[in-house]
Amino acid sequence: MKSVKFIWASVLSSVVLVAGLAACGGSSDPVLVASSDVTASLTASNGGALVDTTLSFPNGVADFGTTSTTTLSIGGSATSSTQTATISSGGKTATGDMGYGSCVFIIKTSDFAPDSALGTGKKVTVTPCEVTVTTKGIVANGGQALTKVNMTLGSTEGTGQVRVNITADGAVKVGSSSFANIILIPTTGGGS
Repeated sequence: MKSVKFIWASVLSSVVLVAGLAACGGSSDPVLVASSDVTASLTASNGGALVDTTLSFPNGVADFGTTSTTTLSIGGSATSSTQTATISSGGKTATGDMGYGSCVFIIKTSDFAPDSALGTGKKVTVTPCEVTVTTKGIVANGGQALTKVNMTLGSTEGTGQVRVNITADGAVKVGSSSFANIILIPTTGGGS
């Protein structure tokens, strides 16, 4: 009789063990992550993604006529087709509107020299005007991640940080604004 009880106890323990293992997340769905960083030219439809972002260009911006550290702070409304820009370098500041079709800066106020590229009333068009958001390895779960952004203005590159989220269908949002789409790949270990 003892051997029958032992056999039943062994069978019952095995059933409980298998059921417990199955309940511990035996999901076969892979975790999806961004396959690469995403680069896009700034346009009226995605430029609002950079609202509330400040980018630093350590060697200046040739098209602005600056040669020392230059910052570009982008403001305004994320849903507008134009934003505001504050450009600072060497203790001087210019403010105005930022539009697209390249990056187009219309300087409204400035304490730069009137004959400089950033003088009041000047229009500065910079081509190319591209942004690369570091997305490679970010889990596509709709959650936000703070990541690096690079902006290319002409031949000059500046950096800043943005909050990004990637949805399960590969839509990349910067802040709350749609920015681009990306290819997702499965990974193990939960991504980065």
